Amino acid sequence: MAGPLLGPAAHRLRRGTSVAAGVDVGLPAGILVGEGGGVYGLRSIADTMDPPYCRFEIACGLALLCLVGVTLLRRPAPLAAAGFAAVAVAAVFVALYGLDLLRLL
Repeated sequence: MAGPLLGPAAHRLRRGTSVAAGVDVGLPAGILVGEGGGVYGLRSIADTMDPPYCRFEIACGLALLCLVGVTLLRRPAPLAAAGFAAVAVAAVFVALYGLDLLRLL
């Protein structure tokens, strides 16, 4: 599900504007933090997942955000965009994974 987002995000990180690059850094970071091995994994499927793995995935997402923020973004606007995008993507993952989407069919 995340693959189609990651390729264009990586391309724009190298060639886009600084705020767009910030958003593009936030996408994979938010995916790592919110997705099945991250917050959702700890909250909802911890009995079937290894909690240290979930924590490791969250740490990887935060490390990605910090490392790229310090090395590539550096200015407040792109850093804020990256943080906002990461929080938004993580929240969407947790919210959507929490729904019983099969029931909607």
